[in-house]
Parts: sequence; C-alpha cells; structure tokens
Amino acid sequence: MIDLDKECYRLLKNNPFFLSFSKYVNKEQSYEYDYGAITIENNAIILYYNPETISSLDDNNKIGFLMHEFLHIILGHVDKRNPFSKRKYDDKFWNYATDLAINSLIEEKYLLNSWVIPGVGIFKEWPKNKTAEYYYNKILLDSNIQDVIISSNIIFDHIWINLEETEKNVIKKINKKFVLEFPELFNECDQNTQKLIKKINYQYSFNKILKEINFFLQKDKNSHTFSFRKLSKRKPYILPGKKTKKKENFALIAVDQSGSIQEEDLKQIFFILEKIKRNISFDLVYFDSKIMPINKITKNSSLDFKRELNGGTDYYNLLSFFRDKKYKNMIVFTDLEASEPFLSKKNQILWVSIKKNNKKLFANNKVISMLDF
Repeated sequence: MIDLDKECYRLLKNNPFFLSFSKYVNKEQSYEYDYGAITIENNAIILYYNPETISSLDDNNKIGFLMHEFLHIILGHVDKRNPFSKRKYDDKFWNYATDLAINSLIEEKYLLNSWVIPGVGIFKEWPKNKTAEYYYNKILLDSNIQDVIISSNIIFDHIWINLEETEKNVIKKINKKFVLEFPELFNECDQNTQKLIKKINYQYSFNKILKEINFFLQKDKNSHTFSFRKLSKRKPYILPGKKTKKKENFALIAVDQSGSIQEEDLKQIFFILEKIKRNISFDLVYFDSKIMPINKITKNSSLDFKRELNGGTDYYNLLSFFRDKKYKNMIVFTDLEASEPFLSKKNQILWVSIKKNNKKLFANNKVISMLDF
C-alpha cells in the first residue's frame, strides 16, 4: 500500500514548487474519499488520501492528484474565497467551479479522465485559465449545467471550513512564500511549471482587485454624510441654529458597455460588483458615448447582468456627468480604448482596465488592470 508522505519526494523531485509546498502538508490515509480531500485543521494542512485508489494510478496521475489538492490550498479554495450564499446546492457548484479553475492550470498529461475540465464534455464551450469565481458565476447562469451537477454523486475533494484568525495567518504566510515571493524557486522550475505559477498569480488577481477597489471606496466611507448648523434667525452667532444633515453623493461605478467590451468581460465585471455591494452602496451607470440612467445599488439590490449599449467609447461625457452630479469618487471599468481626457489630480477616480496594459496613470488618476496582478 502506498505511503504518500514518502512517495512525494520521488514524484515531485523535478518540481521544486510543489515539492517545497509538500513539506507543509500532513498526509493521512482515509477510505472515506474516492481519491482524497484536503483541508485545514488545528493550524495544519491535512491531505486525506485513499491508499487503494492512489496506488492504482500511474505516476503522472499521482503527480496530478498532488498538484490538484495543493492548489486548493494555494488558491484559497477552502477558506477565504468561498462565496456560499443560502442557495441550495451551492457547495456542489463551488466544488465544481474550483475544480474547473485548477484543472485548467494543470498539464493535460497529469489529469485524470474522470476530472471536470474546461473545454471537455459539458464544459466544452467554456474557456480555460479562469478563476473559480468565474466558473461559479457561469454555473449560476446555466440551468442545464446546474441539473447535471446536482444529479452527480461527487465526493468533495476539498473541505470548506471557517478558519480561526491564527489559522488564516498560517495559510497566508505559506501562500505568500510560495506564490507571491517565489523568485529563487521560480528560476529552478521547468518552463511548464513557470507557466503554471504565472497562471496562479493571475487567479490571485481577483482577490487583489477586490481589495484595491474596497480600499478605494472605503477610505472616505464616512465622509459622505456630514452635519452643520444653520444660523439662528432670532439671534445669529448667539443661539445655536437648527442642525441639518447633508448627504453627499459618494461613489459612482461606471461600466463601459461599448462594442469593444466582450460579453465574458462584462460577466466578470458584474461578478466583482456583486462582491462590492456586500460592503458598500454605490450608484451604477453604463456608458459608451452615452450615459444610461443611474441605478442605485445597495446590499439587498438585485444585480442582473445585462448589456444596454454597444457603441463607441467617450470618456468626456462620463467625466462631465461625474462632475455635474458632484460625486466624491468614481470607479470606471473599461478597456481604455479611447482618447485620454485631461483631468486635474484632485479628481478621485480609479480606472480598472479589463486588458493588460503598462499604464500606471490615466487622466492623472490611478490605473489597475484585471490582468496585471
């Protein structure tokens, strides 16, 4: 019977990335799962594996199994990135979404035939190398796929848990070392592993974008409501006047719906907006050369994906709208495929580009790219 703890070195000796990560993972035998499952217990990462089924795999599939399970931890699938709501079967949907994200990263020769893979079977039309959140969102939009998932007898290969803060810090340190600070091991890896690591960094971009946006929106979270006293009509400057509250328009989020923005890009943007509205209310507008009516978005608002425009992009009309309505700040989701308007630095605007670019500033304001992290 296989002892996976001893086998790891032999299997992963040519892959320093996963071999180094392996030493942080405790391996324990369990017949509860078809192949295995990974989780976090008492500040430790535990990989449960079925020795019978793992023994029956060839070396490439064993390597694929280890890579698959390790990536659940590296990509944060068992803790902070879980998007569960009160929907029935959400646990199954999320498990499929994470498996699709991981299996699109792994080389084909390491994949088991029974695994779900983008571009294969019922997921034939789905692209590879997207985040778990992307696949989760696509599952929610496809009732046929949902029916197949619900009827499946899948035994989850990762166990979602609510981590204590100390456990989160342990995982954060491990992930930071192996994903964000990996130059010395990166150069030792073969070309395929280096490509894999770059793809992992792309999947991390989703969380980083959310963090950047939330920081931008919340840094002045309480400044949009203020109070002041009017002058007393009877005795000005002697008696206090009437106290009045005034609410300033706080945040505007503008989504570019011009013809150069693809449907898949818009779906990704809408999924990010779903996350944002959990923490803060905002006004939402769609634009190309025109500006559509304002949608007031709160935590309880329904936010349905829809395309309303398809023309050319014009930022000047959007910026005039922003100034005229006296918003505190604005986030613009766009591809930056239009002439750059002139703006003074005092404008609080964050440009979120859906394409990879080298721009750090656009119209004197910060640019982040959904592909640059």
